[in-house]
Amino acid sequence: MQNIPPIEVLPKIKTFKCNLLVYLIYFSLSYSPIILGIIMGYYYSDIFIGFTSFIAFMLASGIIGSKLSDEAIPLSQREFEYSNLDIAKWFVIRVLICETNKG
Repeated sequence: MQNIPPIEVLPKIKTFKCNLLVYLIYFSLSYSPIILGIIMGYYYSDIFIGFTSFIAFMLASGIIGSKLSDEAIPLSQREFEYSNLDIAKWFVIRVLICETNKG
């Protein structure tokens, strides 16, 4: 019988500062491509430039999110699919090392 490593449960974050970091990373991963695409489209007065910059920023956001998940999520759990909020929580807990509730 194979020895399967246990799945780590994501602990709850305890402090306000750590929660603020989680939501800052989450909003920057999720909504910054939309905001930057609108700003670029408005600044250059062209909807095509706004749309292409949105696509480029979405691609960059996906790459940054995958790098964060590769760094923070344990090896035994990388085959599971995580949302941007879960990736941000793992990153703050494991890399930035914030206080958590273990229970």
